[in-house]
Amino acid sequence: MRRPVPMAISVVRPFFVLSVMLGLLLMPCDGRLPTGGSPGKTLQVFQKKIPNLAKMLDKVGKRIRRHQSNNAGPPVSNPTMSGASSEAAIFLVTVGLGTPPVTLQLELSTGSDWTWTQCTPCATSCYSQTDPYFNPSYSTSYANVSCSSSTCTLFSGPSNPVPCSGQTCDYSIIYGDGSNSTGWVATDTLTLGSDLMIPNYLFGCGQNNGLYAGSFDGFLGLANTSVSLVSQTTSQFGKYFAYCLPYSSDSTGFLTFGGSNSTGFIFTPLVLLPQYPYLYGIQIIGISVGGIPLPASSLNLLVNAHAIIDSGTVITRLPPTVYDALRTAVRASLANYTTAPAVSILDTCYDFSKVQTIPDPNIGISFQGVGLTLGTTGAFYVVSSSQRCLAFAANGDDSDLIIYGNIQQRTWEIAYDVAGGSLGFSPNACA
Repeated sequence: MRRPVPMAISVVRPFFVLSVMLGLLLMPCDGRLPTGGSPGKTLQVFQKKIPNLAKMLDKVGKRIRRHQSNNAGPPVSNPTMSGASSEAAIFLVTVGLGTPPVTLQLELSTGSDWTWTQCTPCATSCYSQTDPYFNPSYSTSYANVSCSSSTCTLFSGPSNPVPCSGQTCDYSIIYGDGSNSTGWVATDTLTLGSDLMIPNYLFGCGQNNGLYAGSFDGFLGLANTSVSLVSQTTSQFGKYFAYCLPYSSDSTGFLTFGGSNSTGFIFTPLVLLPQYPYLYGIQIIGISVGGIPLPASSLNLLVNAHAIIDSGTVITRLPPTVYDALRTAVRASLANYTTAPAVSILDTCYDFSKVQTIPDPNIGISFQGVGLTLGTTGAFYVVSSSQRCLAFAANGDDSDLIIYGNIQQRTWEIAYDVAGGSLGFSPNACA
């Protein structure tokens, strides 16, 4: 059965069906150093384990925004954390909101542009979270956006040209996994690090919210639209950010703005997807196993397909024809090892309990101008201390959106030079 293509639209654009036409390359890869320079501060990124592995892995573009209608100075860096084992994981960053600032743990999301958190009085429904709900009445810098404001027009859509309830501008957002939030469009002071404050930051004060999995405080939107954190801080950071997602929950990564922590980046052009300009498009031009490229018949599909990089999707999703070739090659290279039962959509699994060193199938991924070797951390999903599965899966159809997931991104510093139109990779930036 054909799996639905994940959908996402901007708050300022109508709903589109994904085209398979090759995107426009924005900028040639020139190998230059990041324009942002070294970050002045570093904020940690934490990994949080989420139960129900099967459901999490089976979601294509888990945290990509699927639908959004309208009803209802110095560079800074934030830390990130992760979790392997038999549970899926999300990556959280700690920020402050309000005056005085209230600490929030938000999911880092390159597949969504909107920052939101749950707010009292929680007019309809809020899910349970560890931290208290944000209370706007306690912040001296909080303000609702009025219906008459020009800002409110950003949240209008064909089905709802006036996104208002009473005098307050409303937003509504749904993600690919069914998570959702509806509430008030508001502004307040966002604090990154201990002391860098961004006044009048536009965000969502959620009044009716639901999460498919997890209990964190909301989302930090890093996609490329006028309402994302990337665009709202253009004057401070020049639309440049980078992150390193840690391999396990025992480690800590980082999220930086305006610069990078690492050196020796190699860059590939970002690709503009005309119907999804807020997503970070890439072009995968090759995959190899043990130094041997996959057959040309499967690789031709890569250069003629749309692909994105997404921090919220766990497993890299490939066209079925490409995945079949990859799976065949990996199984051949690991033919001497004990197989294990499939786990959800992960159908190539191994029991490594009797080996001292996890074997490396030596999977290579090639982008325009960039070649990466994934190693065992990027090749396998860790199901348990003894079982690992190939961390790739097939889409429903060869024309579906390719998603480069976060298993393959972990421990790399990935730099998004949005203004310059390029994406950089530097290895071993966090553990």
